[in-house]
Amino acid sequence: LSQKHDSIQPAFQVLCDYVSRRNHSAEVDQHRALHARLLSCDLIDPAKSRVKIYLLEKTVSLSVMEDLWTLGGRRVDASTMDGLDMLRELWSLLKVPTGHLEYPKDYLEMGEIPNEQLPSMVNYTLHYNDPMPEPQVYFTVFGMNDAEISNALTIFFRRHGYDDMAKKYRVFLQDS
Repeated sequence: LSQKHDSIQPAFQVLCDYVSRRNHSAEVDQHRALHARLLSCDLIDPAKSRVKIYLLEKTVSLSVMEDLWTLGGRRVDASTMDGLDMLRELWSLLKVPTGHLEYPKDYLEMGEIPNEQLPSMVNYTLHYNDPMPEPQVYFTVFGMNDAEISNALTIFFRRHGYDDMAKKYRVFLQDS
């Protein structure tokens, strides 16, 4: 797609360079390799479509999340740095367990309580005529305590001026 529609080619090349660098350094440690997981796009004129490339990250740590967010230091604009501060804050509030994590081999039975954590996921959006991929990182909270997660998110919402959301969030979860 990027070869036929050069509007996303620069962003695709930045992403390829980043993944190649990460995976080259991962030759020594396979746990650090990024793995392609999903691909999505807008169903519009391909020349104007956003393309999202989802990558699986098996090493869960703040430093890895920072690397994913900044594309290994390639994204250093003010908005990215503000987002990085928020990412660090949310990481601290959530107390995400770290380590090398895999997807479980089997699915959970209905009602079964998970006893494992899952790896992280990131997607990079390649926008029409934007030379830099836009990151979106996923905090995998699967297997963590729901009350602790909702408390952390409520604090985060309040700190960032989302007072209405902070007031309603736990109630919404309880009613769901």
